[in-house]
Amino acid sequence: MLTIESLKGMSPNKVFSFGQSSDLDYFGHEFKWVAVRGGIHDWAMYYHHIDKDYDFIARCGDKVPQHIACKLIEASEDAANMYRN
Repeated sequence: MLTIESLKGMSPNKVFSFGQSSDLDYFGHEFKWVAVRGGIHDWAMYYHHIDKDYDFIARCGDKVPQHIACKLIEASEDAANMYRN
């Protein structure tokens, strides 16, 4: 589970989780995603087409809305509130 303590323990801009999914109706297709710790123990998730590599997605992907990101990563309420919209 992602917590404030785990966010504080990570280096800024660290990719701390990644994966792929096709089970979310929001996107309508299979996609890859990465979760990145921000500069002030916040975080965000980015996605792109399945054929892109994770490094590209972290740099150039589209931001995932918070309610979708928190379905892909289990987060405490405090950590979920640190999602960078």
